[in-house]
Amino acid sequence: MLLPRALSFTVLLTIFLTAVLSGSGLGRTAFMLLAILLAYGAVWEFLDMCERLHRPAWKKSSAVIGVIVISAAFFPRVRDFEISGLAALAAAAAWFMLLFGKNRRDYLDRVFNSLLGLIMVLLPLIPLVLIYCDHRPVEGRFMVLYLILVTKAGDTGAYLVGTLTHNLIGRNHKIIPGISPKKSWEGTCGGMILSLIISIILWRWLLDDGNMLLAAVTGIVLFWGGFAGDLVESVLKRTAGVKDSNTIIPGMGGVLDVVDSLLLNAPVFYYVFLPLVG
Repeated sequence: MLLPRALSFTVLLTIFLTAVLSGSGLGRTAFMLLAILLAYGAVWEFLDMCERLHRPAWKKSSAVIGVIVISAAFFPRVRDFEISGLAALAAAAAWFMLLFGKNRRDYLDRVFNSLLGLIMVLLPLIPLVLIYCDHRPVEGRFMVLYLILVTKAGDTGAYLVGTLTHNLIGRNHKIIPGISPKKSWEGTCGGMILSLIISIILWRWLLDDGNMLLAAVTGIVLFWGGFAGDLVESVLKRTAGVKDSNTIIPGMGGVLDVVDSLLLNAPVFYYVFLPLVG
């Protein structure tokens, strides 16, 4: 399990670094394609788990809407109009279909569940694009790099330290066994320390900011935000009776398993910490 997970992590990290570190149009295009794939996969997987709970939804249509919205977010001149215009057209179509639909109860269920997927999964991911497109005070791609690396450092550190301590002493102390049986206090502390270290290093190097106290606070908050996002998805998977949201990524599960830690961190970083940088 450790080897496939490490290989998948390495491949994903390589693709992400290539998309973010390249300041050319090719890098922007690569990041846009990556965001589109993440939006489509995350929305589809969320609604797939909803269907496992006998809550019907329009998985493919909702995922396509997610692609359109996340794509529009890359273009400031059309972003506000296209997103609001798309929402208005979708609302008008929903009312129209309700008027002429045959099974209105099933239709309403699909509308509510599909909208729930877009609200809970897509909206928290839009700040990732907004951060990438924001160049104040530094290039947005560096701010995205900081956010992802600090967040994933917490995930990776927790997994490695938790696994190491379990292998060395034969057990570790579970933190929330009813929700996520594998999470331990040892792993959590290790992940938080690694997020803190990476945050301090990158804050100075990438964001060119000397406020180390803010860097430390941001690193700790992003760790716990990622931790909470992971727990929320664990609750959803446990409720739906699945181990992973999908099996598309060897050793890591599905797209939602990869982005779950960003569902809280992306909005928090964009609206709370980004204005304080510089």
